[in-house]
Amino acid sequence: PAKEFVNIKLPETDTYLIKLIDETGRLVFNEVIDNNFVNIKLSSFISGNYVISITDNDANISNYKLVIE
Repeated sequence: PAKEFVNIKLPETDTYLIKLIDETGRLVFNEVIDNNFVNIKLSSFISGNYVISITDNDANISNYKLVIE
């Protein structure tokens, strides 16, 4: 579980779309990054289960579960 921040390190420097989706399916974070690292501050999100969705330039999508305390 995460409390303050979540750090995402990606395999290579590229352009990625990072989404954070809450358990109701609502998009609560949406950012395009053009490097291989992002730090998301979690203080504005309520505790619960989320999905981090990462889409690369080739439209490959990876989803990861995140629990915020």
